[in-house]
Amino acid sequence: MEVSSSDKEIRKMVLRWVLKAADNAKSTRLNLARKGLTSFPEEITKLANIRILYLEGNRLTHIPAELARLKHLEQLYLDDNRLTRIPPELGRLSGLKILGLGGNRLTHLPAELGRLNQLEQLYLDHNQLTCLPDELGHLTNLQELWLDSNHLESVAIELGWLSGLQKLYLHNNRLTDIPEKLSHLEKLQELWLDNNHLMHIPAELGKLKNLEKLYLHNNRLTDVPAELGQLSSVQILTLGDNQLLDVPPELGKLRNVQKLDLDNNYLKRIPGELGKLEKLKQLSLHKNRLNHIPPELGRLSELQTLTLDDNQLVRVPAELSQLRELRRLHLDNNRLTRIPMKLGGLMQLELLSLYGNDNLTFPPPEVLRQGTEAILLHLQESLRRSPEGMAEIIGISSKKRNRESKVLMIRRAERI
Repeated sequence: MEVSSSDKEIRKMVLRWVLKAADNAKSTRLNLARKGLTSFPEEITKLANIRILYLEGNRLTHIPAELARLKHLEQLYLDDNRLTRIPPELGRLSGLKILGLGGNRLTHLPAELGRLNQLEQLYLDHNQLTCLPDELGHLTNLQELWLDSNHLESVAIELGWLSGLQKLYLHNNRLTDIPEKLSHLEKLQELWLDNNHLMHIPAELGKLKNLEKLYLHNNRLTDVPAELGQLSSVQILTLGDNQLLDVPPELGKLRNVQKLDLDNNYLKRIPGELGKLEKLKQLSLHKNRLNHIPPELGRLSELQTLTLDDNQLVRVPAELSQLRELRRLHLDNNRLTRIPMKLGGLMQLELLSLYGNDNLTFPPPEVLRQGTEAILLHLQESLRRSPEGMAEIIGISSKKRNRESKVLMIRRAERI
């Protein structure tokens, strides 16, 4: 049988069937995501029992005010369409918990969204918003707010009223400052502020005791407030791609931090206090102006990755040989002439990168060309042949003999 219906007609037939089935079965969920819809199916507004409605990934340009008739709606997904405005009537959906509006063409929001007092997640990312209505500060049950990838130049002070907020995404905007009131978000766990135009971070952010992730990379920061050292729960702190001239020693108090990114700044030195970061696993310092590495970094017992490439280092402290968990050590493009033989004792090391150190004589070039394994073997063999290595071997033997003598004396005493 020949079918002459166009794809558009087929979509209409399928849509009518889906809507009829949903209505007959009193379904509470309707999935019309990525169906190629160009207009909103008016029939949806008659499905009184719908609680979850998926309409993302279509080509919708308009949402009717009648959608507010769905009084039982709890989740509404309108992401990745072509919407330019949201009807203020959506503020009547008093039971709504999740509202997805990301990936559209919105330039402003209706103040009535501030009436959605049950809302827990609000997705407004990847739009063209330049400002936010103050009324969003009334959403005290909100837990996640996605505002990234817009055109925001400032953040409303009223966001500091969102007492239940746990995750705030503001990256990829045009922000130049952050209101101090954000320090009132006592439950905040994640704060994304990267890829903006920030030149200053308020010291009050140090009061966010539950904050676990703070992203500040790719801004215009020249300094960091010492109060950030009070973020006792933070696990990830990114400060790369800024204009930092120094790092406050107070960051050494971040006892739970596991990742610290300081790449691509203007740092000449880093404080030895960073050696107190007992849980640190990744420390990134490449593309700075470092000419010195504090030996205290050898205390970072959990460190797995250390990037120091593209700096001005002339030597590497032998104390780095104490980093027993280190797997990757990047030292490319510095001014090194030799590296400590003791680095050969890093048994977990998988990558030791030394390219671009034109004056490096130890290990020799023929060893460098063979890669990490050959470099480590050369360092180990050189250490064994060196006076320092022999002294260490003699020291170990002496300790062993002393232990054996003590055991013999104890046994003799027991016999007596």
